[in-house]
Amino acid sequence: MILRFWLMWVLFVPLVASGQQRPLFSQYMLNKYYDNPAYAGMERSLFINAAYRNQYGGLPGNPGTLQIGFHLPVYKWFGGAGAQLSRHESGLMQIIQASGSYNYVMRSSLGFISYGARLGINHVSYNGERIITPEGNYEGTILHNDPVLESGVFSGNGVFWEMAIYIKNEVWEAGLMFHDLPESTNSLGLATYTKSRGMLISGQYTWKYGPLNVVPSLMVRSDFRVFQSDVGVLVNGFENFYGGLGVRGYNRFSWDALVFIIGTNIGNHYKVSYSYDLGLSDLSHVYDSTHEILLSYNLNKAIGAGIMPKVIRNPRHL
Repeated sequence: MILRFWLMWVLFVPLVASGQQRPLFSQYMLNKYYDNPAYAGMERSLFINAAYRNQYGGLPGNPGTLQIGFHLPVYKWFGGAGAQLSRHESGLMQIIQASGSYNYVMRSSLGFISYGARLGINHVSYNGERIITPEGNYEGTILHNDPVLESGVFSGNGVFWEMAIYIKNEVWEAGLMFHDLPESTNSLGLATYTKSRGMLISGQYTWKYGPLNVVPSLMVRSDFRVFQSDVGVLVNGFENFYGGLGVRGYNRFSWDALVFIIGTNIGNHYKVSYSYDLGLSDLSHVYDSTHEILLSYNLNKAIGAGIMPKVIRNPRHL
């Protein structure tokens, strides 16, 4: 009787697993709209970026993220707007997100203060056919021979949301973003995917040293249980080149990676930068490396500045 109850407990009590959900980028200081929708329009021009990150290259099924987004000021509505599309693959899962945002900008003694929100669609898919178990049969029909694991391909749709504030002036800038409050869920066969809540805090300071701009930055990510921080510095002013260093760590007792960044301007509109993450943790021997590339386009031209004046038609000939 006790054995039968234990078997039922194993088969029917749900198993819970958790891990990193929101894809992170080492070049967060060059792609601010990705982490904070209130930043839209702060470049005072049309700004387009495309980023690709290949994380933990030595692991099978390692995480990979592709993100494309744009934002611009919308003076008629006293703010900015933007949209982005991303695809993230990790192990058996793929997450595709499409979103749009609007933010209201106002002047203050601190500089420009922006309040923004982003709303998007979350498409999550899970490929159970790629699971391999020791007792499974994979000749012809896929059989895992495990009552918990499914062999089909499952997908579900949900929504996600973000609320943010951003402050920017000529010397420093800072942002705060909350996402998925409350949390949202997707059904994937017998499993349920919950998009967990969290927040991001960012900051940046510009220090001029002769012809150079030295820009230290900070990013703190949290799910309200643990915190992870990124600290970095960029230096530009060397002709068309710029570069920097960064450190990412869980806390003062645990370090994740040392980040190297190098980039260049291509003409007056394009920038391309590359970063390499060198592992510092005890798991660094398991994976090889992490690579990231970012391509940006800035129109560098004021667009839509104000409302066009009213046209008065006069039929008289002077």
